[in-house]
Parts: sequence; structure tokens; C-alpha cells
Amino acid sequence: MLSMCLPENISYFQISQVVLEPIELWLRLELVNPIEQENFALEFRDLAYFSISKTPEDNEGCYMIGDIKLSSVNDVAPLLDKLGYGFLKLDVSTRDNFYYLHIEGDLCLDVVSCSYKGKMGT
Repeated sequence: MLSMCLPENISYFQISQVVLEPIELWLRLELVNPIEQENFALEFRDLAYFSISKTPEDNEGCYMIGDIKLSSVNDVAPLLDKLGYGFLKLDVSTRDNFYYLHIEGDLCLDVVSCSYKGKMGT
């Protein structure tokens, strides 16, 4: 797990914004820590897979994070198969590794991408 790329107190953060750029297809998650007034952003480029779900009536605007895991994945094919990846074959021969983010809480979210960046104070 890439815990060194996430704040130590990540469990205190809430998801305040989800931005999906439709042309280049990148994802940015804005996180806020209301206790310590901190902001953190997770950015994923070159998306291979993205899934998000929540209950329709939960529209508070900030979503609690119950569990979050960020990991580097070398053999991505079994993971994509488990997630229900829609394409029959993905050419991964040009990629060394992928990044996998899994969040459970008020939102459930799965992301598989070729590029990841975390930024404090956004």
C-alpha cells in the first residue's frame, strides 16, 4: 500500500468533490479534514477503470471515508477482471504498474489508473 502518499490522518477526511474530466478522462478527488482545516487532493490520469456508487438519498455534499486503500499493482489483469472491466483485453505490455484506489464509506469508489498524484493543501 502507498500509505506514504496519503496523510496519516486520512480517516478524518471527507470527500468534498469528485471531478471527472470528460475529454482526457482524468479524475480528481477533493478531500477535506473539517477537524484540522486541511485539504488534500488525489489525482488519477490515464484511467483504465472508474466506478462510484452511493445511496440516492445521501446528498449532503461531503462524504465520510470509512476505509481507503491505495496500492501499486503490477499484474492488473486479475484486478480488472474482479472489478468487471468491460473490455475483453487490455494491452498492459507498455506499462510497468498501475495504481488502485478503493474507498468505502458514504461513497464506494474504485479507480485503476496509470498515474497517481496526491497533493496536500489544494
